[in-house]
Amino acid sequence: MSLAEQWYAQQMQRHQEFRQRQQSVASFLEETRSHQQRVWLEERQKRAAFMAALRHSVWGKTPSPQNGDKDETGSGQTNKPQEVKWETLWQIGTPGVQEFPQTGGGIQIFNYDVERDPNSTARPQMPGWIGVPAILPYVRPLTTAQLNIIFTVKRNYAFGELVLLYDRFGLEEDNLFINGQLLTKVPGSQQGLLKQNQIPMVGLAQGKHILSITTSGGLYGWHAIDCIKLQGKVL
Repeated sequence: MSLAEQWYAQQMQRHQEFRQRQQSVASFLEETRSHQQRVWLEERQKRAAFMAALRHSVWGKTPSPQNGDKDETGSGQTNKPQEVKWETLWQIGTPGVQEFPQTGGGIQIFNYDVERDPNSTARPQMPGWIGVPAILPYVRPLTTAQLNIIFTVKRNYAFGELVLLYDRFGLEEDNLFINGQLLTKVPGSQQGLLKQNQIPMVGLAQGKHILSITTSGGLYGWHAIDCIKLQGKVL
């Protein structure tokens, strides 16, 4: 076989391997989408119960007048603890809805300023998939290896006054950073199943900050995002 024929044969083999990888990824994506649609419908029904459990486990429950603590002075009056109120500072995506871009391919690093996107909840213009760098050439939906979410807080928050709600799919373990410092690692669940995470945030000073998300490991090396929300304590 001549050198030209050898070169041609190698090129054909590489092309065939690339097509096989594309077909494998496409098959996995279609299978995952179908499963996610079923899961999303189920999870929408569970959202109300989940939010109630979130308040009880993270923020505590305000006792009812019947169960409140009585005044130690013996006056018979009930001491009612002040109810803790929370507000949504920003939200990306809507639970149970496929609103992220389904085309765009892989991008190594994606910077997303949530306050500059007027449709961050209904139609966020950012990747809905997080993947390892090796998977990026083969994906069709907008996917990134590092998602940087840029946001602003309007006052100083102490530890315990911010909670990040991070809903995601997949087996992969995610790494969450605040301003370049590791905040926590978020382990995955079963492939195709939604996992809802409640993450206490560190204290943040008034001004701009960056929440970064990367992923590693897992069966396929990428997974979908459902919803990300930052909530702050109301003073």
